[in-house]
Amino acid sequence: METAIKSKRIDITLSTQTLEQIDRIWPEFGYTSRSSFIDEAARRFALRLKKADMKRRLKAGYLDRAERDATFNNELDVLAPESV
Repeated sequence: METAIKSKRIDITLSTQTLEQIDRIWPEFGYTSRSSFIDEAARRFALRLKKADMKRRLKAGYLDRAERDATFNNELDVLAPESV
């Protein structure tokens, strides 16, 4: 069973250039309306921002843990040096 997505009408302001570009593009790519095009574009952009933030936070976590792990490894070497 398909769930209907609720929509809400809002007023937005776009530059004339942006609106002209959207009006040229949306019919070419099979969108049923300007609104459906803008809705999908906004959802995709929001997801892209969310993914970029997640990657940034993961990288920061990796870097934080890398310093901790290096310290831990050095302490292990002092306690139990590898025999050659």
